[in-house]
Amino acid sequence: MRAPYLKAGDKVALVSPAYWVPEDAIIQAADVLRSWGLQPVIGPHTTSLNVDAYSGTADERAADLLWALEDDTIKAIFCSRGGYGSMHLLNRIPLELFRQHPKWLIGHGDITMLLYAVATTGMLCVHGPMGFQIRITAVVMRKASLWEAIFQVML
Repeated sequence: MRAPYLKAGDKVALVSPAYWVPEDAIIQAADVLRSWGLQPVIGPHTTSLNVDAYSGTADERAADLLWALEDDTIKAIFCSRGGYGSMHLLNRIPLELFRQHPKWLIGHGDITMLLYAVATTGMLCVHGPMGFQIRITAVVMRKASLWEAIFQVML
């Protein structure tokens, strides 16, 4: 099962399931997503800093992921960055919600454990760039596989 492909005007979320990312990087990533015709929204704790490493407590990071997952107006979840903290969310997110609210989950690195967990439900995910990388490689990415995967564009 896969989430519907994205189209111009779709709302997408930027969340930080693990390590903290500076606010300016999140804003730049949102600007890139906006340039793609998407409407980015930023998780409430995405730029919070906890213990000099994480983007909020484990409960706050899980709450952001659940917020994006349960909001049916949000069509994709872009992870801003990976990190060891992703593992802290595995038991906090009911995986059946991914089938109940199908949407793309996008990231890599330590986010892979979340992608794998979601994949066990039969949902497809995107093992691709994270928010902090989207802002750096936006021009190349527009013609790359991430764009094709989530927009189903044949270049």
